[in-house]
Amino acid sequence: MSITKITSEEDFEDKVLDNEGKCLVIFTVKHCTPCEEIGKAAEKLCEEMPEKQIFTVDCSRLEGFRERYGIKGFPTSSAYSNGEQKASKLGLISRTALKELLS
Repeated sequence: MSITKITSEEDFEDKVLDNEGKCLVIFTVKHCTPCEEIGKAAEKLCEEMPEKQIFTVDCSRLEGFRERYGIKGFPTSSAYSNGEQKASKLGLISRTALKELLS
């Protein structure tokens, strides 16, 4: 499975908040080098763990999203379980750290 892009508030609700399993959401913005790098690490993680759901949200395209969900900086990687945020890491983190978030 590859990374799925969240394109709207409704999309986020359907795919993440209404999700009955575990998933990883990476919040990014345009022109952010660390965001691009974490995206590459997440793609490799998709190859290793195709059964896991990984989503990205481009907060520069979704007005007010950052404030509504308390995103303090970019990239932010958040683990959700049954629609609830369980853990979050701010900044560029390794593929191993992303994997730990999904565990």
